[in-house]
Amino acid sequence: MAAETRVPGGARAESPRVRRTKRLLDETLLDALQEKPITRVTVTELCSRAGVNRSTYYVYFDNPLDQLDRLEARVIEGLTREVDRRELRAGYSHERLEAIVEAALGYIGEQADVFRVLWGEHGSAGFERKLLTALAARALAPGERLTPEARSHLYQCIYSLSGMFGLVSYWLRDGADVEVRELAQTIVRANLAAVDALGGADAAGTDASDPVDTPAP
Repeated sequence: MAAETRVPGGARAESPRVRRTKRLLDETLLDALQEKPITRVTVTELCSRAGVNRSTYYVYFDNPLDQLDRLEARVIEGLTREVDRRELRAGYSHERLEAIVEAALGYIGEQADVFRVLWGEHGSAGFERKLLTALAARALAPGERLTPEARSHLYQCIYSLSGMFGLVSYWLRDGADVEVRELAQTIVRANLAAVDALGGADAAGTDASDPVDTPAP
């Protein structure tokens, strides 16, 4: 098994050789997904393309589907880490939503080749849902109660992010030639305008006096 290095706290850090091998295998998987769905990708094919032994592959992954799941998890972790680095204003605001969208777009632009495949014809059907869940969790401040107003804000954020994914897929295919901040403002303003036109959550029957079921801890 490839060498690992101890880091403070007892965790293990991957050696440069391990990182290079895993990166090569992930790049090979992404290349394969441009041609066929994950159900038709085999370990033998990936190892042949990457020039890696099957025994080495199984040190890191159980099968191509496991590899794809791990790749998606790392991508989502990287994106949410980038969002969390921002100085987000306390509580919900249009500025907070715009900061989330802008941070997400910046990371997506940096990882454009990966996102093109994961959002492509043969990408995972559940990837967008996982991404939406991770980003929507940042719509509210940590510890903020899910009041009727907060729930309305959360729905607005989910609405904006859902619309963002479709637009971003076109943005990536067009070469990401629009500035990230400009695109973030366009997405947020367009979605907020749509929410206002529909009358927001209040027009749909939400009332501040209505009881709200809060999620179980």
